[in-house]
Amino acid sequence: MVEPQWHGKTTLILGCGNWLCGDDGFGPAVAQRLEAEFTLPDDVCVLDVGTSVREILFDIVLSAQRPAKIIIIDAVDCQREAGELFLLDIE
Repeated sequence: MVEPQWHGKTTLILGCGNWLCGDDGFGPAVAQRLEAEFTLPDDVCVLDVGTSVREILFDIVLSAQRPAKIIIIDAVDCQREAGELFLLDIE
């Protein structure tokens, strides 16, 4: 069985969204730019997950090896200012 790219990584960055829906392509664009233009630490994994973020998160929940930190980059419509960054408290 092939291990996912994120196995053994402490940080996972997920670029979510659909290129065909305008600004919803923001997450994948950020993921691709991070991979192309930056040297990331060995313990960081960046994935352009498109619209399949639920499947990836489900796999992580079921895995014995989980990243300590998951950063989700996505465009959302939730009465926030354009470009505003915010954290989701999941605890």
